[in-house]
Amino acid sequence: RSAGPVARHSSTIAVSPDGARVYVVNADADSVSVIDTASRALVREIALGTSPPAPDDAGRFEPRVQPRALALSPGARRLYVSGERSGDVSIVDLTIDRVVARVTACSEPAGVLVAPDERTLFVACSNDGSLVRIDAARRAVTGRRPTSRHRDLCRWLRASLLTYPRARPCCSPPQCLHAILIPPF
Repeated sequence: RSAGPVARHSSTIAVSPDGARVYVVNADADSVSVIDTASRALVREIALGTSPPAPDDAGRFEPRVQPRALALSPGARRLYVSGERSGDVSIVDLTIDRVVARVTACSEPAGVLVAPDERTLFVACSNDGSLVRIDAARRAVTGRRPTSRHRDLCRWLRASLLTYPRARPCCSPPQCLHAILIPPF
């Protein structure tokens, strides 16, 4: 059973079903900020990498994970974060506010969605033009579907409206890559 509404697309921000917390991607800091909505204060930063980003010898700053989007599970127990640079999806356990697993998904995962039953994740891969299905319990890729970039993803977006009638379209090309609904596999 879902504790809250199911997100129709991934974003850089997610709100807990009770509205008490906001989760925000920090691409340059390789982290997710947790904000208390009542006090409007930062509660904590959840590190996504094994170490914080630091400048290299030339003074350039290169994040290792570079989180791009996140999706809150309908039961609000897990947060899934796509790492554009790392190619991973980080799984954050919100009871301890820590990364508990990473699943290698693809080259430049851009968007991530959680199925309403919380068993499956769908990841849009911007560099290799594919859509990846991940089994959330096994934490493993279970399907990969090549696309012809934005056009096919938008077609799946429209097709998913037939399978999931409560879903709403949320984009038009080329933004579809970052706003995928659950596609047929």
